[in-house]
Amino acid sequence: MSFTDGIFGKMESIPIEEVLKFKDPLAKFRREYKFLIPRRILGEVLGYLADDFYYSRSGENSVCHYKSVYYDTDDYKFFRQHRQGKFNRIKVRTREYGNRISSTFVECKMKVRGMRTQKDRSPIDTFAGVLDKDFIHDKLSSYGLTVDDLTKETIIRYNRIFLISKDFKRRVTLDFDIYAKNKGGGEVEIVPEYCVLEVKDHRYPKEVGAFLKRTYGIRRTGFSKYCVSLCVLNDSLKRNKWKQILKKYC
Repeated sequence: MSFTDGIFGKMESIPIEEVLKFKDPLAKFRREYKFLIPRRILGEVLGYLADDFYYSRSGENSVCHYKSVYYDTDDYKFFRQHRQGKFNRIKVRTREYGNRISSTFVECKMKVRGMRTQKDRSPIDTFAGVLDKDFIHDKLSSYGLTVDDLTKETIIRYNRIFLISKDFKRRVTLDFDIYAKNKGGGEVEIVPEYCVLEVKDHRYPKEVGAFLKRTYGIRRTGFSKYCVSLCVLNDSLKRNKWKQILKKYC
């Protein structure tokens, strides 16, 4: 029996096929706000969101299975950019969306001026870890890099619950069962007793933030699955930015 059984309560569902009919206003640019919430309160949080959000499903499945392969340079340039809080930083990955849309993409995710997130992606035929060079060449060249500078660094598998607002303008994801594996073969579960709640919007979600703080004392956090996974799997990397997360949740 999964801890997600029966958690949706009065929240209405919507087929993912219906969601995909609407143009995503957050597809190109958005802001992302993350909160780490204990699994035991997930049902209560979904109850709070139920009036304004649907949960998506594929057939009878409300939980989607994701797999991402993150790439970096030999000296972890992308990791270091994030740790140092650089503007105009980048992450490169291939991602399999599993039973949500049964598609695989190569993606470039950039943090641009104003800390907005820009995500560009292109479909690929297989999840073989082969980057689409034509797609990412221009993105990497602005960082003085080429595809040949990248190596497959970390594989991250996780489950996701996907919510969409009833006006189709905002999205919320809840990630859990997060497992990371590095190229050396080491594997670890990240934040095992928690869900990563992420609000994707054009502005800070005041109502959600206030509810989590007032009810549970939970504040927004700077969490990165890739960076936290690297910190856990590689003791040689500097980790001060995520020290409190590693101490409290890992």
